[in-house]
Amino acid sequence: MLCEHTETEGKGASNNGRTDYTSDTGETEKKKKGKKRTRRIILVIVLLLLLLLGGIFAYRHFVGVQPNDTVLLEENIKAKLGQLEDKSNEEIEAALNEVVEEGRSASASI
Repeated sequence: MLCEHTETEGKGASNNGRTDYTSDTGETEKKKKGKKRTRRIILVIVLLLLLLLGGIFAYRHFVGVQPNDTVLLEENIKAKLGQLEDKSNEEIEAALNEVVEEGRSASASI
């Protein structure tokens, strides 16, 4: 006939010569570990967000926004015409007509 022997010491119960103290101490340790893990996860998420925002800022700052085609065309025309302040209206009109003719000949060759 088998005889089971169980003892109760303090907060834990003995099982085969080993005492199990998990009732109070284990729960507080689990809570502490859970809080530490939660803090680490939040810290990692915050660091990733900061890294992402820094990358976006660096990209926009160093690469810059690419101008659209209209802006590039206007800058091209201004560069071809040169300074307009010292030119008369006839000279400006002649320069603009040259640009228009170049555009027509370029589109006709396509």
